[in-house]
Amino acid sequence: MDKRSKQKIKVLKQMTKWITPKYIDLRLYTMYGSSYKSYILKHPLLFIRDINRYIEWCINMDTYR
Repeated sequence: MDKRSKQKIKVLKQMTKWITPKYIDLRLYTMYGSSYKSYILKHPLLFIRDINRYIEWCINMDTYR
């Protein structure tokens, strides 16, 4: 496992400590609109790509702390 993958796993572990279902709902609603559930079902690969980009963004923001 490379360094970037380890960082992603670390970020995901940290997120589980503070993410709530209401927060997830809000994030998805702001990303995809009110019909985000059907969008995710119709475009699972795009959703996975977007989640990956969000985690990358979180890692980049951590470098500025």
